[in-house]
Amino acid sequence: MLVRIQAMKILPQEHREPHSADLVHLAMVWLGYLGLLPFAAALVLMAFVQQAQLGLLLFSCYSCAIATFLAGSLWQPRAPNIALTLASNLIVLLAVGALLLSFVRPVAGLTLLAVCFYLSFFAERFAGRSPDYVRLRRRLTGTVILCHALAIYWVLQI
Repeated sequence: MLVRIQAMKILPQEHREPHSADLVHLAMVWLGYLGLLPFAAALVLMAFVQQAQLGLLLFSCYSCAIATFLAGSLWQPRAPNIALTLASNLIVLLAVGALLLSFVRPVAGLTLLAVCFYLSFFAERFAGRSPDYVRLRRRLTGTVILCHALAIYWVLQI
């Protein structure tokens, strides 16, 4: 009888249904890592001399889009923070400026886009995110900044 009661206590925990927070976290992880694929694809295009300009264009545009998306995630309607809101707007302006700059000065534009990712990650430290989310963002941001360094390397090879 005692074994049966203990088994009943353990069973619901082992076979519990995933909570919506678990599903959201899983989706964030998958979407975060899948979001690295366009950076990688653009780098591959940049590595081939005939497609380098197309790769640079795709890389810069996608980088700007993701940087502005991340900046927008700093807005917190439930707990407004004027500093984060201003940082968000600044990052968007820098990212769009960096995209335009990348057409005339690719190394400067790519460098500024990488800075936007760093600023977004830095600003999120004040947004009260969960430790799991911060770890995920640290990995993704580091990888994206590395991709920008590789893109700069390929631009310098053209």
